[in-house]
Amino acid sequence: MSDSKPTKSFGGAIAATLIGLVLMIVAAEILLRFFLPNWQEFYSGRFMGFVEVPGHGYLRLGKPKFDGYFAQNNGDFRIKIRINGSGLRNAEPLSASDGQIWVIGDSMTFGWGVERRETYSELIEVSQKFAAYNLAAPGNDVCAYQLMSYMPPRDFEPKAVVVGLVMENDVMKYDCEAENKKKLSAVKPTSLSGSLKSLSEAKKLATEVSSLYNFLAVTLKRVGVVNELLIRSGILKKEHAYRANPEKSDRPQIAIDTARELNVLRARFAKSIPFAVLIIPTRSEIKSGDADSRDMRLTTIDELKARGLNVIDPLEAFKDRGFEKTHFPHDGHWNPAGHQIAADHVVRWLNTKFE
Repeated sequence: MSDSKPTKSFGGAIAATLIGLVLMIVAAEILLRFFLPNWQEFYSGRFMGFVEVPGHGYLRLGKPKFDGYFAQNNGDFRIKIRINGSGLRNAEPLSASDGQIWVIGDSMTFGWGVERRETYSELIEVSQKFAAYNLAAPGNDVCAYQLMSYMPPRDFEPKAVVVGLVMENDVMKYDCEAENKKKLSAVKPTSLSGSLKSLSEAKKLATEVSSLYNFLAVTLKRVGVVNELLIRSGILKKEHAYRANPEKSDRPQIAIDTARELNVLRARFAKSIPFAVLIIPTRSEIKSGDADSRDMRLTTIDELKARGLNVIDPLEAFKDRGFEKTHFPHDGHWNPAGHQIAADHVVRWLNTKFE
């Protein structure tokens, strides 16, 4: 009998702990729904998905016909997101892209955090000299940019092409031929099986019903150690996380690979079509003139120019205006002022090509 009491006490403690934990989760859920009424808007997965580019595999793009809001739980922004039938953030269908300026890129070019009218692709049109079409989606890289160029019909030609190159997460070692062959042979990325499918379905359900899950999913990714654990576990894709500057010994090859693959993208278009790479500088170089970021940027620019590619580098304008006035304080993407700087530089370059 003396042995049964500790066992019962231990079992009771476990039960009490579990009940307490459940009550805490329920209380947190209720409080978050009260204080964060827009909790369903925090998760970008609501408007992002995969769209097939015929003959080229699946690309991470917007969910066709999505119409809703996207917000940050830190108060940086709350914006309207409308995705057209092709998975792109344009008011016009893809059939309208013929003869326009094609602007290709990832979340910066997509306009993460700003209204569509505030994106640099839309601001290019303010001059009333150029019409631009946004071929961008968060989470993509240079290999995906190559595939994006095949989204418009084969006989379409752009007036010019501008590629937004994010120095923090677009500059890396590449083998796009091999990478894009994988995309061509792969099944739709959302078509999972086994435990991965179960995990995906569980995340989808939690996203739809739990304010606590949405809050934690967005917040914890900003904690360095947690972010790394999420990447290693496969919950967060590495391309969605900002990278530190590469080791100095790796930078020359990284610059070569990035420039080579951008040159492959350039070769997709006729030589008569103007093509430029818009450098999107690192936050650390804008803030403090970080020497490693500067070295990576200049090495990459040298490789781009060595291949005859036009380069638009707005770094000095961002430094003059200041990080705080051009970026969201927590999120780190460009705010409307940052997009205006990019648009001004792109329009200035376009004017030299179409005077």
